[in-house]
Amino acid sequence: MALNPELNKGDRIVLIYMDNESAVIYGDAGDVLGKSIFDGDIIYGIKWDNGSQLKLLSDTDKWMLEDDFNEMINKKRKLKENNRDSNFRIANRIPMLKHFNHRFLYEYLLKLRETGIVNMMGAAPYLWIGRDRLEHEMKYRDLPNEDAFEELLDMADQA
Repeated sequence: MALNPELNKGDRIVLIYMDNESAVIYGDAGDVLGKSIFDGDIIYGIKWDNGSQLKLLSDTDKWMLEDDFNEMINKKRKLKENNRDSNFRIANRIPMLKHFNHRFLYEYLLKLRETGIVNMMGAAPYLWIGRDRLEHEMKYRDLPNEDAFEELLDMADQA
C-alpha cells in the first residue's frame, strides 16, 4: 500500500491529496493515460471518473493504486467493527454494565439537553439527583422548554 507509486498507462488510481484543487478531491478515482517528465518531475495524465483531466504532479500530489486504497479502507472498516464488537464483549463481562440500559441513559441525556437546563459538560449531577431534587432545583427558574422538562422529570428517578 504505497503512497505515490510509479504509474503505468492503464493503472487505476485514487487521489489522496491535491493542493488547491476542487475539481478532484480525496477518494476520486481515475485511469492513467500516460506520463511525461518536465524539469525533472514526473507528470501523469489522468482521466478522472468525474470527467476532469487534471494531471498529477509527482512532487506535490498524493495518490494510491485503487486496489491498495480499497484494501486500506476495508481494513479500517474491519478494525472499526472489531473494536465495536470488542467493546460490547468487554461491557458484557462487567456485571454492572451487563444489565445497564445504555439506550435509556442516552435518551435521558438528550432530553436534558433539549430542556436547556445545562450544557452537556455539566450533565453529570443530573444523572443521579432524581425527580424530587430536580423539580426542587428548577422550581423558580424559567425553562425554555417546559414540555421537555416534564418528560425529563418522568425519566429522572430511573436515571
